[in-house]
Amino acid sequence: MASLSAFYVKLLATTIMMSFSISLVSAEAFRGTNLVVTVTLLNDEIPIIAATQSAANDWVQSHIVPFVSPQNGAIRFRYIAVGNEAIPGSTASLVAPAMRNIHQALISSGVPSDVKVTTVVSPTVLGQSFPPSAGVFENSVSDCMRDVINFLNTIGSPLLINAYPYFALASDPAHISMDYALFQAQNPIIDGPYKYFNLFDAMVDAFVAAVEKVVGYQNGVKVVVSETGWPTKGNEPYTCVDNARTYNRNLKDHVQNVGGTPRMQNYMEVYIYSMFNEDIKPDLVGQSFGAFNKDFTEIYPIWH
Repeated sequence: MASLSAFYVKLLATTIMMSFSISLVSAEAFRGTNLVVTVTLLNDEIPIIAATQSAANDWVQSHIVPFVSPQNGAIRFRYIAVGNEAIPGSTASLVAPAMRNIHQALISSGVPSDVKVTTVVSPTVLGQSFPPSAGVFENSVSDCMRDVINFLNTIGSPLLINAYPYFALASDPAHISMDYALFQAQNPIIDGPYKYFNLFDAMVDAFVAAVEKVVGYQNGVKVVVSETGWPTKGNEPYTCVDNARTYNRNLKDHVQNVGGTPRMQNYMEVYIYSMFNEDIKPDLVGQSFGAFNKDFTEIYPIWH
């Protein structure tokens, strides 16, 4: 399924940027394409990678080096994400050391310098997120996040975040409107000099503000949205095909036409989750973020 899915994506959208946790089985389908791939180092691999440089070297030699050679069509790696929402968690304090070891391994292996090391976090790392300017990392993870942010700032890499307005709406519909979550609000929420017409921008800028508080100035570490999307099933009336189509299309238009948030202007890198529905997650909502069914039939169009 992994290699077949990758091949289908290659046929469907060879010029758009997609994010994947790539496996050796599916890697060949990405050779010689315009797809840009993000590789995720699994959370349970973080302790050994953080412990020794040799383990990081071995990981890069196995997962990256074989696929960057141009001889057979190199894979275009964008990011190496050290963990997915590993902070907070039992390995949170090891994320930054693992990132440093992977970064050094990439340098030692001669991997192109535009392949950036980072990690992925969710809004659970924020102690406060509203208004966006009050964004700050939660006390229990502030030391871990400070180590991560300072390292990202040193090497010129962005922080990857998972931002889902759907979950915010579903958890607090009394205070968040559907229009605000779907990019359809007519009246903004005011936060000092900034105006927020949609929840997506507000969620991103809460991270931007938190990062600025660590770095001490603006635009030191960019924020990239590694996952966002809207489910089609599992929690009606919020989950339906119309809402998913509206969210993703309006998001696409927002990225193309605005290209930034109030606090992070002229920069917006976003990856939509997901291409396909799946049955790995335990709940119907989690299984239903795809624009395509598992049999490759289209649920709704995003890109056309």
